[in-house]
Amino acid sequence: MSEFGKKSNTTTICPTCGAEVIDVGRCSVCGVPLHAEDRLVAAELSDNKDNQFTPEPDSILESSSDTTSTVTAPSPEFGIVIDAIERHSLVLLLSRSELEVLESELNQLIEQIEATRYALRLKHADKAVLTRRVEDLKAHLHKITTRINELKSFTGQLEIESIIHKIESIHTKIQTIEDRKRSIEPSIYREQITDLESELYRLEDSLRATIRRTEGWLKAIQKKIQVLQHDMKLLDAKYNDITREAYESLKFKAERSIHILSGGYRILDDLLARAKKLL
Repeated sequence: MSEFGKKSNTTTICPTCGAEVIDVGRCSVCGVPLHAEDRLVAAELSDNKDNQFTPEPDSILESSSDTTSTVTAPSPEFGIVIDAIERHSLVLLLSRSELEVLESELNQLIEQIEATRYALRLKHADKAVLTRRVEDLKAHLHKITTRINELKSFTGQLEIESIIHKIESIHTKIQTIEDRKRSIEPSIYREQITDLESELYRLEDSLRATIRRTEGWLKAIQKKIQVLQHDMKLLDAKYNDITREAYESLKFKAERSIHILSGGYRILDDLLARAKKLL
């Protein structure tokens, strides 16, 4: 059995509560890690727990003309400009996309922290190297959580999403009235249905116009991705003309921009398909 899976019968004194316990990594009395290295990583994980990003599937983006969007902080920067999409909507879309990217990166980082934690417990571990590794992971974790907080502060709805929610709400109201039809006076029933259907027709007209605009946005995003892919080919051709550090930095930025734009494209495409089903 590997060292990771081996059960220990060795006893030790817990440095926190003073109890004599079997050395299995954590004190069976107070629950605190028994080794200094483990306590270091555990403390870091605890410090960052409240900052970890939890995706909200039903979270929304808003930039419609008839809905107020509350922005409490300066808009995040992405270094991406698409003339066909006004800036506020583009930032909302890219913020949502990058949050998904950061969620994946955060999960990978936590796995790396756990792996380092186990490595520090090995008998012949290089403590100095692993301690520096922990410090690097802490710095990266802080950078990710800071960016997550920045992106999450920029909230709202895209216009297409706002209209979808309103139409779905009206469908629900109409169905509720139909289910209660026998208990409603005929005149009240007709009045309510007429009002809801009138609002529904108005929203459907708005949705058709928004769908056409969204289709244009998808084409613009696709074109921007193609431009970035072309730029990466040019960068590869200049590999021997610039420093390796500059090359790696430019390549990373281009690849990340493509990744975020691709996520934004998928978000819009999903909303577009959902919208078309309502017409």
